[in-house]
Amino acid sequence: MVSSVTRTLRLVLTGVLLMGAACGEEDSRGDQPTPSDGTGDTTGGDGDADTTGDGDGDGDTTGGDGDTTGDGDGDTTGDGDGDPEPEPEVPMEFVYTATPDEPFDDETVVSTIDIKDAGFVVGLELDVDIDHSRVAELDIYLQHLESSLVLDLVTRPSSTAANVKLALSDEAVADIQDDVLPNGDDAGEAYDQDAYQPLTPLRFAYGETLAGQWRLVVSDGSRGDGGRFNSWTMRVQVVQGAPAPAIAIARPRPFRRQRPAGGIGMRDRSGIGIAADVPIRYRLMAGATGDIDIAATGPGVTSKFFAIDDDNLLIRTGYVAFKGSAASLGDQQVEFVGTLGDLTDRRTRATEFVEPAARGVSILSNVTLAELGYPDVIGNDMWGWTDPETGKEWAIMGTQFGTAFVDVSDPRNPRVAATMDTQTSQSYWRDMKVYKNHAFIVSEANGHGLQVFDLTELRGFDGDTPVPVEPDAHFDEFGNAHNIDVDEESGYAIIVGADNGSFPNLCSGGLFMVDISEPLLPTYAGCFSGGTPAVTQPGQSYPRNVQTHDLQCVTYDGPDTRFTGREICLSCDYSAGLGIADITNKDAVEQLSRINYRSTRTSHQGWLSEDHRYFFLNDESDERIFGSTRTVVFDLENLENPIELGDFLNPSNAIGHDAYVMDDRLYMANYTSGLRVVDLNQNPDTGIITVEGMVETAYFDAYVSDDTADGRGAGFFDGAWSVYPFFDSGTILVSDINAGLLILEAN
Repeated sequence: MVSSVTRTLRLVLTGVLLMGAACGEEDSRGDQPTPSDGTGDTTGGDGDADTTGDGDGDGDTTGGDGDTTGDGDGDTTGDGDGDPEPEPEVPMEFVYTATPDEPFDDETVVSTIDIKDAGFVVGLELDVDIDHSRVAELDIYLQHLESSLVLDLVTRPSSTAANVKLALSDEAVADIQDDVLPNGDDAGEAYDQDAYQPLTPLRFAYGETLAGQWRLVVSDGSRGDGGRFNSWTMRVQVVQGAPAPAIAIARPRPFRRQRPAGGIGMRDRSGIGIAADVPIRYRLMAGATGDIDIAATGPGVTSKFFAIDDDNLLIRTGYVAFKGSAASLGDQQVEFVGTLGDLTDRRTRATEFVEPAARGVSILSNVTLAELGYPDVIGNDMWGWTDPETGKEWAIMGTQFGTAFVDVSDPRNPRVAATMDTQTSQSYWRDMKVYKNHAFIVSEANGHGLQVFDLTELRGFDGDTPVPVEPDAHFDEFGNAHNIDVDEESGYAIIVGADNGSFPNLCSGGLFMVDISEPLLPTYAGCFSGGTPAVTQPGQSYPRNVQTHDLQCVTYDGPDTRFTGREICLSCDYSAGLGIADITNKDAVEQLSRINYRSTRTSHQGWLSEDHRYFFLNDESDERIFGSTRTVVFDLENLENPIELGDFLNPSNAIGHDAYVMDDRLYMANYTSGLRVVDLNQNPDTGIITVEGMVETAYFDAYVSDDTADGRGAGFFDGAWSVYPFFDSGTILVSDINAGLLILEAN
């Protein structure tokens, strides 16, 4: 609706301009204001009618020869034409008040102020008067229809209290999102200050034309709450001439989902322990063009800026890859500085550097998701590769939009050498393995298939800027898939959760086998999704069409010598527990056994001990049952009759995820409790491992804010996704959903 509007006009004598406009003091005659000391000149100087205060009385403005540029030509602009330099225009303030007086009968109430006055906006403040019983249901934004500019003012603040009756100003101390009272004050009000900073800076309106329709839109997320949109006021500082170009950056906002201590978890302040990609909105205004840079400054802070949004957007978003050193842990003010040529803007945020929880493991470096080439995404799975020619160690890390290849041979100075985009669309899930110096990559992205990339190409990428690369081969006989494993001795890739249209209908989501002995010529080899063993066990069921989540396939060299040299797969089959199959004959795969372990929920992933006798399995849905992260341990001395030895219970209660064995240690990436390292304490004489003998000896937790079921640890998916402990150097890699690539070493 177009509300009733009142309008007032005055010179701007005090108050804050957005930028780029000058204002002065009004003299006693009410004339156009200029700075004056009352002596008749305009410098506050000596009364000699010059404007420089140099006392030469020659009426010039440079202290020299009558010109204002210092070049002696008598002009005031520097172009040599003798024109006088114009006085800075003094902004006028227009005040518009609308009184919609509308109840929230519908989910959205719109009030429009239709402005006919000419000019350009150089300053803006708002007053808002809204009665509402629960502000957590409200979204409020200001829209200028003529320019399509939209300024989000508040978005569902975390408060059960009432009413939004306040001023909005960029110069306010309190923040409308951060400083809302969760339960209200004594009067039940959500806000107890007179003025608040809005979600989006009002100075983003700088340079817009004043004329046109300005709409305040109030959206009520629940019709039953009740309330009334009473009134709102715009106080607009306006100039008639086009204002000077300017830039503006917004103060970094809180994440709606708590980020790790290894990232920024800003609610009322930041939490940074390792590194983070800080999202910052910015705007180029009044004709400003070019590439902006935004840096974070502070003791021990380093940063790099990544712009990602289209230049055509009115309000753009970039990411500051922000890192703090351990030496500077503690509270401090971090200043974010935007620069574009001579234009600058600054925002400050209180920041707390939080040291990750660690024992026996140290961080060497961290590559954020923005540095990996994919800001504003989540990280997922990873693998590693050692170049047999150069000895360099490489991380291959998946993200929502692709894969990054990182040289970690100098673990304190990692270098992102290349990135390869997803084959089709984005996906939270991506997995990769290596065979014959080629990476094989699958994803849950529809139609993705199998990407094959020759890793030896990375030898030619030695620059500091990641090189975009394409797959060297693509296998498209399946679409999306959940995971892949490779038996490096046999030359077969086994893909699980595969689909070619509607999930899961290819091999019923089971084992889709591909011959990759010629890496650039993958060939379909066979399919298997469960069967009945020749030797069945009491109490076990043997379903067909079993969907597999993840698996490990090896050329077997374990205690059950009947199967030595055979290709054996151990599959984690969701609710169907652990399956063991002999896939040597791809046309006639044999189910050797299946075991539904105690309290099977979501059989997720596991790994064999190096002697192939024991298997360590993480279930992704059992934490709330057992009160801590559980790893199920199996004795596979007889592949046809696996024995459940028992459960190793981690001290934390995060969701168990990926687990790998190197030497006599189990390395687990357990989401919000991070990397956990468990000594298996295998008896050197008998080869026996017992659950009672397993001991957690080290950990590195980049998500220190939440590990237990009391918070979010057992119910949400953040933090460490996977771990790669197989480098000869001892460098340990962790892929973190929030913080990117963590490069660690065991102490």
